[in-house]
Amino acid sequence: MDEHTVFIAAAPDAVWRALHDPELLKRVIPGCELVTPKGPAEMQVKAAIEIAFFRRVVTGRLRLHDEVPGQKLRMNANVGERAKGVVHVTLAPENAGTRLAYTVKADVKIKAAGLGDFVINRTAQKLGGQFFKNLGNEVTKVA
Repeated sequence: MDEHTVFIAAAPDAVWRALHDPELLKRVIPGCELVTPKGPAEMQVKAAIEIAFFRRVVTGRLRLHDEVPGQKLRMNANVGERAKGVVHVTLAPENAGTRLAYTVKADVKIKAAGLGDFVINRTAQKLGGQFFKNLGNEVTKVA
């Protein structure tokens, strides 16, 4: 898993709050149609996902784990038992904003028309990058 970073021109506590805000998450998750809270650290998410030439609308769970407020968390995304993703996020103050570092790993138990782990993980990396770019743009608007 490669670590990626993005600078967000907002304080770590603002970024932290955004990662827990269902309405904001709906705006920043690529292809997202619906985010429904299911508890303090769990949400149901409905999104249109494209992998290679496949496009599907999926519904899954997003759970936040291993939280150290304002510093780090782990996001687990599940679509049933067949598709899972894990994102590790760390936040660090930098100048007048936040340096957000993340890693993304996907595990899909089905072979969709022969797509391999490389294509699946490449798509997960792309979606993760878009998510955090969108998050930075939204948080900067709100901050």
